[in-house]
Amino acid sequence: MTTALGVVLFLLLAVAAAAATLRLGFARRIRALERAAIAPDLRPVRGLPDALAPLAELTDEPLPEEAVAIRLHQTGEMRLSEDKPWQPFTAEQVISLTKPAFAWAARIRVAPGVSVVVLDAFDGTDGHLEARLAGILPVARADGTGVAEAEAQRYLAELAWAPGALARNGHIDWRATPSGVTAATLAARHIAKVELRLTDDGLIDAAGSPARRRGTGPDAPAEPWGGVFDDWGEIGGLVMPARAEVFWDPPGARFAYFRGRVTRAVPLDAAGRPIGA
Repeated sequence: MTTALGVVLFLLLAVAAAAATLRLGFARRIRALERAAIAPDLRPVRGLPDALAPLAELTDEPLPEEAVAIRLHQTGEMRLSEDKPWQPFTAEQVISLTKPAFAWAARIRVAPGVSVVVLDAFDGTDGHLEARLAGILPVARADGTGVAEAEAQRYLAELAWAPGALARNGHIDWRATPSGVTAATLAARHIAKVELRLTDDGLIDAAGSPARRRGTGPDAPAEPWGGVFDDWGEIGGLVMPARAEVFWDPPGARFAYFRGRVTRAVPLDAAGRPIGA
């Protein structure tokens, strides 16, 4: 009995050690992609449409000069399909102000006491999407050109949550359109584009694309996709919308899958240190 118990304890300790190693490795991967988003890549801003100039000035003014990224704290709910329930999440997102790059790490509660940790990121060249049960067991992972383009589109669409980038990110090509402004950038040698819609006051209240990769498989289809932003104001002294809803939007079948709120926003310097905290 003593020997059998010792074997069981040894196996339990081995499993716990392996789980801790996997969780630590995933956490390190998240931190590495955050550092990649924070690392500045300065380039002069050119061609910003006149329609965005007031917002660029409004949102750049309260940012410290040394700010190269911001860290957002978020809460909200997500769902995988129309017939699935909304599931609560908490997340932190680092968004670059000097280049198209971000890292979003979320913990989604899928059952009482059970969570999935999701990493969604773009490092300026490649896209990264990974989900692990309890931060340990892989349940989804995708990379490649399609993912890079989709993640770059997410960065551009979420400029509303990092509007200080309008005056600091010189890696975006701009074009005024009859209905708003188109933003484009390179992603793994492909062009990623989104259209930003502006209110009469010059604030971004919607963003989207007629074609964004939906799914993680190599043959995942591209579908219309977008999101809306509201409740513009100050968060941590920075000007941005507090809320967003994101959806897939094929004809006659809009499916909202993300509802989130920013609860805290902190500017970061080139070393990743909070400024003014």
